[in-house]
Amino acid sequence: MQSTSLKSYLLEHLDVDHQAVAISDGSTTLTWFELDQQLRTRIVWLQENGCEPGERIGLLMQNCCDYVPWILAAVSVGLWIVPINWHLTAVEQRYIAEDSGMGRLLCDPQYLNLELGCPRVDASSIVEASGGVAVAATSAAGGIMLYTSGTTGKPKGVQRRSPETMGELKSQWLNFGTAIGLDGGVHLVTGPLYHAAPLLFALYDLLSGASLVIMPRFDAGQALALIDRFQVTHSHWVPTMFVRAMRLPEEVRSNFSGKSLTLVLHGAAPIAPAIKHALIDWWGPVLVEYWGGSESGAISRCSSAEWLARPGTVGKVLPQYEVCATQAGHSLPEGEVGLLGIRPLNNAPAFSYWQDAVKTRKAYIEGAMFQLGDIGYVKEGYVYLKDRESHTVISGGVNIYPAEIEAVLLQQELVADLAVFGVPDEEWGERLIAVIELVAEAHEALTTTEGRDALAAGLLSRAALSLASYKLPRELHFGTIERSAAGKVSLKKLREQYA
Repeated sequence: MQSTSLKSYLLEHLDVDHQAVAISDGSTTLTWFELDQQLRTRIVWLQENGCEPGERIGLLMQNCCDYVPWILAAVSVGLWIVPINWHLTAVEQRYIAEDSGMGRLLCDPQYLNLELGCPRVDASSIVEASGGVAVAATSAAGGIMLYTSGTTGKPKGVQRRSPETMGELKSQWLNFGTAIGLDGGVHLVTGPLYHAAPLLFALYDLLSGASLVIMPRFDAGQALALIDRFQVTHSHWVPTMFVRAMRLPEEVRSNFSGKSLTLVLHGAAPIAPAIKHALIDWWGPVLVEYWGGSESGAISRCSSAEWLARPGTVGKVLPQYEVCATQAGHSLPEGEVGLLGIRPLNNAPAFSYWQDAVKTRKAYIEGAMFQLGDIGYVKEGYVYLKDRESHTVISGGVNIYPAEIEAVLLQQELVADLAVFGVPDEEWGERLIAVIELVAEAHEALTTTEGRDALAAGLLSRAALSLASYKLPRELHFGTIERSAAGKVSLKKLREQYA
């Protein structure tokens, strides 16, 4: 193996062949040497164009090789870089640009004409720069300010308080990667890099020497082909991606080897137990579930073996955190259900919501302990989730957790996807509604009223074998479930639609 002479601080520790592939997106490939050169060029450009430490700069680009060098360059010169979701409307993108106060926006050429309230720069036009100041371990570190998905309201910018120096930031990222199991190899990026998990897990693995294979857009069949072609070892998926892979033609599934896989991370949304069992049978015990959020990163980790041994768990708490259930801001005994509190340990970063001191204060209890809005309990160091606080339905004075109902209904073979939620009700306070997306072969039953009624009755009667009567949806609708690229459903839109 030929050692590189990598000069960029975030890469210089790597002992890799400088002609080996570092990043590939299907149309462009960067070797480690080329990645290093791009990173240095972008650092110099940011410095020469007056970007000062602590400022915010936007990034509106689709998945490509160029995404990662811009992220690394921005944090290297002390900037807060704000990735923007390219799927959003111009109005939603302008909100983030204005709310964050970004000084300029780096973007793909097709976004240059958008009126977003700040100067726009064609990111692909930056090919060379001169001068600049070297980045060292003692240089001021920047960070990545991610906006929450906004499934229940306006998105908020999340600033995870970055270490003061680049040396501390690099150490922190390497430690997070090690804790979750990312230790180099080949990493397949399946999701949009504007989301926390696909971006951060890719960065952690890259700093451990992993080469990145970036999918411009997810396609289940292509993902399987890429895994075998590039001998992918690590990847991150969301449950909807697994479902699409399971529905591929038998010929495609049987031709997939997957022998190179050692770690497939998944999180962001609940997964049906039947789907996960089927994936473990197909791919082997490589699935690793995590729990966390944009505010914290991964908090717990659950291997396939741990999940099979402890049904329902989302994993053991990572060394960087301490977790307990709370009620009214006070810790509960082990095993009791409450709002989960997280305390950072070992210099794990705390966070704040950008320009929202009130929301930040509400998130913190007992000093440094914060809450992400998840309800659950902890037993023997393992976290078990019940639901999100914002999803909890209170009907007739009783708390109902939609995630529990979704898990039961998803086990029925006719259910492809669904969302369970509450809407205002004069008598009950809230009434429970389920919107179900059926598998293709069940659609014929929806052509008649009798068929729809029989289908609904059958689904509810089978669910009643596992759920108390008060947990059964009072209304059941059939439709298509729209999910974001992170696998999340906009409950705000559904509540407005079905209220």
